[in-house]
Amino acid sequence: MIFIFFCLVSNQIQMHNPHLLVEAFAVVTMTFCLLVTIEAPSDVYNSVTGVQNRAMFLQDSVNLLKNKMSYKVIIIKILNAEYYMTNLGYKVMENIMREIAQWLVQITNNDAVYDCNNSNFVLILYGPILDKTNQILTYLVNRFSTDWLVQERVLSFETQICSVDVPKDISQLDHLMSLIDATGVKSENRVNLLRRDQLSYIQRRKAVEQAIDRALQSNTFQVYFQPIWDAHANKIHSAEALIRLIDDDLGFISPEEFIPIAEKNGAITAIGQFVFEEVCKMFSLDQLHGIGVDFLEINLSTVQCMHKNLPDIFMDTLSHYNLPPSAINLEITESAAINNQETFQQTVNALRNCGFSFSLDDYGTGYSNATYIFSQDFSIIKIDKSILWEAEKKESARVVLRNTVRMIRELNKKILIEGVETEAQRRMVVDLGCDYCQGYFFSKPVPKSQFLEFCKDFNRSH
Repeated sequence: MIFIFFCLVSNQIQMHNPHLLVEAFAVVTMTFCLLVTIEAPSDVYNSVTGVQNRAMFLQDSVNLLKNKMSYKVIIIKILNAEYYMTNLGYKVMENIMREIAQWLVQITNNDAVYDCNNSNFVLILYGPILDKTNQILTYLVNRFSTDWLVQERVLSFETQICSVDVPKDISQLDHLMSLIDATGVKSENRVNLLRRDQLSYIQRRKAVEQAIDRALQSNTFQVYFQPIWDAHANKIHSAEALIRLIDDDLGFISPEEFIPIAEKNGAITAIGQFVFEEVCKMFSLDQLHGIGVDFLEINLSTVQCMHKNLPDIFMDTLSHYNLPPSAINLEITESAAINNQETFQQTVNALRNCGFSFSLDDYGTGYSNATYIFSQDFSIIKIDKSILWEAEKKESARVVLRNTVRMIRELNKKILIEGVETEAQRRMVVDLGCDYCQGYFFSKPVPKSQFLEFCKDFNRSH
């Protein structure tokens, strides 16, 4: 209408002023404006998969919510896409994702299929097609439970599928996008079809991921220290460094919750380096040897050990703070120790060659054989607290603990028992001949300043 009105007005002006090229100017101007307002295909469609892109999903969702419409969103996450990308290459993976996208268009028989990046496809179902939701979900589960043949390659995809009622389940767009962007959850089957009651878990995990990102960006992770008692010298001789996350929005987040999430999304590498840096900084500035602390222990994630350059990064950090590798003892869990992946073993061996010592953490909780464990060069074997607590209650468990300690001692390894919380437990550990104790009987994990004061007071009075 504006175009027609503008042209009519310019025509009248042109008639009364024939010496001016008003009409021609108006046509050119309006044509240019029209071209500018037309969306380019790249603004609407993903250039690789040919379906609508993330921006269009956001735009359509805003419109549906604004019009107070009820609709379903089905999220399809290809969990092992990165594996195929690495092994088959980008071009091949483009063809694979394009084929999946076009199949999704076929089964929905509409254009409400979106590529929301990172191997996440999203379907919007509203109107008559809502009645076919269960049918579409069945198609999805059946198809992704079988192999795909793409360019003469047989591929099997690990997939998470989630169906959400909007606004019944989720009424805010940012929460919906968090659900789409959250790290997927694998299951024993190829396809993990999430139930409605699992949505809060996914949303919580995304919120924790965001808290991890905030803490890394703002440098607000905290390192606490739990003292380790030397039974022979009756002093605090070391401590285990433990990461803590206290978020402005979520409050305290347990390491048991955020560390597995960080291992899945890769943030554990940055977290591990933060801990290593903080421990080195503390050791260099606070004269720990002067208060009786010989070294500090740092937990090492399996994911960190998959990076071949980890020894170089650690050695550069030690050099920056003018510290020897003997200042740090690295801990790996029993389950990690039996991980026989070549890169993992190479990294651990390289760290040993650099001069780092190792402790085996949580011994007694895994499924390894003792021959393999003790063929590794561990300085300290840390017996899990569950074995100690069980030994207090059952004679059979005491026999197991006693024989475990004897075996480790005969192999000339130092023994640390975790979870010592009472005087009776401390006496039992000492009577068994263990070298070190760790637990709430001595101290819970505390911030650096409290740890330093505790060590000074304890070692001065004993």
